[in-house]
Order: sequence, then structure tokens, then C-alpha cells
Amino acid sequence: MASSSDTVNKLFEQGRTKIWPPGSLEEKVQNLVKTWEIEMFHKLSSCNYKSVKLDTYTTNINGMKPLTIEEKRRIGGGYNNFMQTSLPEELRGYDPTQETADTSHVAFTTAFCRIL
Repeated sequence: MASSSDTVNKLFEQGRTKIWPPGSLEEKVQNLVKTWEIEMFHKLSSCNYKSVKLDTYTTNINGMKPLTIEEKRRIGGGYNNFMQTSLPEELRGYDPTQETADTSHVAFTTAFCRIL
């Protein structure tokens, strides 16, 4: 049985449109973004992160207050971080306060069909 990282790597390789020269800036950026995505969405402990400096890292989306790694993890991590909103609850099509890391991952990875 293939691991989720094997599946992600296979899909990445199938969908990529450019192979960067080894050691190029483009390849380094590509690898950094892939590492960041794995860490933010799949690693259970932030102490294992290599792509960010934990004591200074913050992220903010849609003008919301910047979140530290720990605050991001408390709200459900990954996709919930991207969906923080100040909209009133009755206007939210997706309410990140009602979702977990697992339910938000399912919602976002199944929202768009994949044609293979």
C-alpha cells in the first residue's frame, strides 16, 4: 500500500510541466514549497519542521490576525488556517470553527474532481 507522501509525489510528477536543472534556484524553491506543504499539513509535531524558523514564524490570511505555529495547530492546522474569516456565522459557506484538521483536509482534497 502506497503512503500518502508516495501518492502526493506521484501526482506531483504526473502534473508537473517543468523539470528544473539540479541545484537551480527554481528547484530549490520547488523543494522548499513541497517541504513546507508536507510539514504544515502532515507532520504531527512542529518540532520536526525544517522549512520555517519556529520562534518567528507567523501566518495571516485575509487580513486576519497573524497566527503562530501553535495557534495554527489549535484551530485545526492546514486548510482551516486558510479559511479564517470575520464573516458572521450565518454567511459562512464553510465554518473553520466547526472543522478539525482531518475534516478540513477531506473537504478540500475532495472539493475538486481529479481526472486521471
